[in-house]
Amino acid sequence: MISFYNKSMKKTVFELIILVLSYLAVRYAFFDMHGSKDAPLMALAPAAFGIAASAFFGCSLTGTGTAFGYIISFMVSQLFRHDYIDPQCGNSRYSNYFILWLLSYAAIIAVCLIIDLIRKRKSSHK
Repeated sequence: MISFYNKSMKKTVFELIILVLSYLAVRYAFFDMHGSKDAPLMALAPAAFGIAASAFFGCSLTGTGTAFGYIISFMVSQLFRHDYIDPQCGNSRYSNYFILWLLSYAAIIAVCLIIDLIRKRKSSHK
């Protein structure tokens, strides 16, 4: 039991380190790509859900998906980003990258959580 706890804790700490490094990379290194100081911090909201779900349900894939999904979903948002100008609002510039980022990140976490719960259900029926 103690060795499982240590292994689980080490994995969780590793995932948190990956998440923090991803946040720092997006916030500072890739700032020119998105130009927002608040967006990287707000995108951590799904991460809080993913980490909590991983801990509550004991789901290993959800924690991994949460850690790596942050940077993956950022890349997806930049790949499918669309900038546009709204002439009705005084030619204001808008972009859909943040919505894409949050939706793709939430989708990655949700898919990982569903896979983990299906695995747990199948293993409990054996």
